[in-house]
Amino acid sequence: KMGGSTYGFQVGSTFKPFTAAAALEKGITPATSFSTDWKITLKEQDFRNCTGSPAGYADWPLQNELESEKG
Repeated sequence: KMGGSTYGFQVGSTFKPFTAAAALEKGITPATSFSTDWKITLKEQDFRNCTGSPAGYADWPLQNELESEKG
């Protein structure tokens, strides 16, 4: 459940402008790309929700839709 001050909230979108500003200050432009693997697995991580309660402990596979979509 998400509900702002009632349940807490994820901060990802809140941090985006600060991350973008820091990158621009370092000379990283919106057109900059980085080479990364297209598929990773976060091994046995203890994930927590915005209230600090356990949200799961497991491998979490992540990938782009296509192998050609890297980064």
